[in-house]
Amino acid sequence: SSPATTLDITGSSAKVLITNEANTEKLELKGNTGFGSKIKFTRNLGSYSFFTGMMTNTSRFSIADNSSNELISVKHSGEVGIGTDSPTSKLQVEGDISASGDLFFKEGSGVVFSETDNTFISMSGNDLFVVSDDDMIFRTDDDFIFRGGTSKNISLFIDGDNQRVGIGGVSSPGEALEVKGNISSSGT
Repeated sequence: SSPATTLDITGSSAKVLITNEANTEKLELKGNTGFGSKIKFTRNLGSYSFFTGMMTNTSRFSIADNSSNELISVKHSGEVGIGTDSPTSKLQVEGDISASGDLFFKEGSGVVFSETDNTFISMSGNDLFVVSDDDMIFRTDDDFIFRGGTSKNISLFIDGDNQRVGIGGVSSPGEALEVKGNISSSGT
């Protein structure tokens, strides 16, 4: 019988080896105009499959599901998209991100929350900057504790349940405002 494709290799020990002594491509896939050049990986007689390569006549490399929906896309200019086939940044993710480790930023970079507002968190030297174009709302189910200096002493304590504030090392304010130390004020 004739093979179903141009090259049909079957059998439990089927293998393909391509060698080339020169530093050139060992295998090149070319698609015609309007078509991509891709490889299909199939498991269990077609029940699961993935594609890799150029899904359509575009200038990006992709990994796609069995319906050719692009899961990861890499543009020729270096932008990588997860959940999008048209990333505009070095890494663009459409959807939630989960991490089990730390996220490190180089000095001078940070987290920007909007491309149009000046709302971000960044670091310069040992200083952390939190900037907002509008209100900053902090919410906790317990207390806010601000520590500072090399001793890491409590400088400001906000008791969320009782709506009390302690300043100067007061960690359990008994009044709406309790200050340890002298208070200075000016004005009326």
